[in-house]
Amino acid sequence: MKCEKINNYTSLLVTIIGIILLSGCTWDNNQITIVNNTDSIVSNIRITAGGYSYLKDKLNGGEKISYSFNPKKEGGGLITAELNNKKIRREFGYFTPNLKNKISIILNSKDEIKIVDLDSTTQSVDEIITNNYAAKQNLHILGNTLETDKHLFILSGQSNMQGHRPNEAFTPTVKAALGAEKIIVVQDAMGGQPIKRWWKKWKSPDDNKLEPIGDLYDRLMLKVQQEIKEQKLTTITFIWMQGERDANKGWGELYEASLIGLYQQLSEDIGRKDINFVIGRLSDFDLKNTRYPHWTMIREAQVKVGESNPRFSWVNTDDLNDGISRKGKKIENDLHYSAEGYKMLGKRFAENALKLIRNNTDKENTK
Repeated sequence: MKCEKINNYTSLLVTIIGIILLSGCTWDNNQITIVNNTDSIVSNIRITAGGYSYLKDKLNGGEKISYSFNPKKEGGGLITAELNNKKIRREFGYFTPNLKNKISIILNSKDEIKIVDLDSTTQSVDEIITNNYAAKQNLHILGNTLETDKHLFILSGQSNMQGHRPNEAFTPTVKAALGAEKIIVVQDAMGGQPIKRWWKKWKSPDDNKLEPIGDLYDRLMLKVQQEIKEQKLTTITFIWMQGERDANKGWGELYEASLIGLYQQLSEDIGRKDINFVIGRLSDFDLKNTRYPHWTMIREAQVKVGESNPRFSWVNTDDLNDGISRKGKKIENDLHYSAEGYKMLGKRFAENALKLIRNNTDKENTK
C-alpha cells in the first residue's frame, strides 16, 4: 500500500514537472552582480530591473552579491545606494523577456559606479577590477599599424545588436568571402542605451545627465584594441544597430548629427578616413509613433546618413520582427527580432559590408 502511494506521488510529481515544462517556464536568464570595490560600507542598496526590486541593507568592502531573475516587463535598470554619506544613483542595462543579460555593477571609490556587460567580455569580474577596465587613451596606435592584411568589422549598438550573434550568420558570410585568417570581428552592445553613450560630443538642454557620455564607446574601443594588437589591416567596417532609445526619448532631431559625429569620432581616433559604415534602420515596430514619438524620424535620419556617402549604406529590418523569439515565443511586429530574424540581420550586415569593401576597393584600384 505504501509503495502504491509512493508511485502515485511520483507520477503526480512527474506530471507537474511536465506541465511546467510545457507551459514554457524557464530558468532565470538574467543576472545582476553588485561588487563593493571600496574599503567602505555601501548601504541602502536598491536595484530595480525587469519588473523586480531588490533591497540590501549593506554591502561590506570587498563583498559582492548576485541576483538572478526572468524579466516580467521591458525597461532599463536602476541602482541607488549610499556610499561615504553620499547618495549615488545610476541607470543601467535594458531588460526584456526576449533577451538575457549578465551585468556587473562595480562600486568604486570617489562614488563611481561602473556598469559592465559580462556577456560582452571574456574577463571575469575580478579581472575587470584588477585591470581597472578603462579604455586606453592612445587610440591612434591603431592607425599607425594599418597597412594591408586583415579586414576589421566593428559591431555595436543597443538591444537588437545585443541579440545578434555574429557566429550565426555574419562571421560565416565574411569568412567565406574573405578567408577565415583575414577577418577580425568585434561586437560590443548594451540594450536600452541612447547614442550619447557612444558619441562624446552629444549635448541636449533637457538632459538630466543620469547616463554618462561616451563610456560605451570607450568600452568598445578597448575590446577592439585587445583584438587588434599589432595586426595590420586593409579595411575597417563599422556596423551600427541602435536608435530605439533615442526614438523613445524624443531625441530624433539630434540623431542625424549624432550618427555622423560618431563616425567622425571613430575615424579621428583610429586615424583613418576610409572606414565603411553600415547602419541598421529601425524596423516597422512603431510607424505611427504612438509609443516611441520619434520612431519614423530616427528611421529617416538613418536612411539619409546611409545614403550620404559612397562608404555608407543602410540595412532594412522591417521583416525581421515576426516569428519565434529566441525564447520560443511567438512575436508579431515586436520591438526585438525573431531568432531567424537575427540570423537574417547578420547576413544582411555582412552582405552590405562586403559590397562596400568591393566597391571602394574597385574605385581605389582604378584611380
